[in-house]
Amino acid sequence: MIRIAMNKGFTLIELVFGIVVLSIAMTLMMTMLVSQSNDSLAPLYRFRSVTLGQSVIASLLQKNYQDIDQFNVASFTRVSGALAMNKILSLDTDLPSQYNNYAFKINVTPELKVVENRTMKRIDVTIKTPNNEDITFSALKANY
Repeated sequence: MIRIAMNKGFTLIELVFGIVVLSIAMTLMMTMLVSQSNDSLAPLYRFRSVTLGQSVIASLLQKNYQDIDQFNVASFTRVSGALAMNKILSLDTDLPSQYNNYAFKINVTPELKVVENRTMKRIDVTIKTPNNEDITFSALKANY
């Protein structure tokens, strides 16, 4: 008579091997997900820096031509609760807390260009995002 052995389970070696293979696969998947999650925040950081840069440029363009030079900020200043931004630019409203991890720098080049016999100042605003990307915005202010 022929006996057929019936296996109704896994051996301990098969279970350990399966757990090792599963843990390696999960580690690879988590590594891919973490690297992609960092990249997925970059567009949000850029969008917020655009809105922040535009508001800083707009507030500087509203100032008098003679007064713009005083707004030079040579090194990066953290926005942190908008206190630094309000103190430097004398903004009327506080910025939302979503800008707390951003920093800004302002460079005003006095009387850089002469266009149609008018002197102009170049305003460069550099925003540093939380992932340390620098985005620069520029504008010209004419003396009318």
